Amino acid sequence: MNEEDLDTGMFDMTDDDLRSIAETGWVVYDEEQSGKAHGNPQLDAANDYYDGQCGPTRSAVANADYPLGMFFYVLLKEVWIRTTEETDRYRRQNISAMASSRREKLLARQAKDPRMSVPNLKDIEADLNKFKPIQAHDIVHIVALLFARAMAPV
Repeated sequence: MNEEDLDTGMFDMTDDDLRSIAETGWVVYDEEQSGKAHGNPQLDAANDYYDGQCGPTRSAVANADYPLGMFFYVLLKEVWIRTTEETDRYRRQNISAMASSRREKLLARQAKDPRMSVPNLKDIEADLNKFKPIQAHDIVHIVALLFARAMAPV
């Protein structure tokens, strides 16, 4: 692609042009310019979509005073369970790839140190299959530790 092929129509402003726009060319739409007082038809139409109550739900307000309550309100039990299921499924699907990667690394180390023994692929896969499945409370524990670290950094 050549420079001539590029459409640079929007970038042909000089520094003086940009300064001029910065001083006089911007139209600011704050509440006063875009509110109903000026009869903005877009805002009038937007108010027709929902006219019910708005604000937090009662259950959110009930948990809002307690950080732990809000934590469990946002991180539902179904999320923990689904996360553990998917994590374990991902690990099971990738055991053969992890085993071959581990064996390659061990073979590379054995090339440097011939005294080192390298197990066969089946043994490595059997070792990886001994992995204890992740429990739902493990996910909550990890997320809570991350949250605590974010709230009170050391």
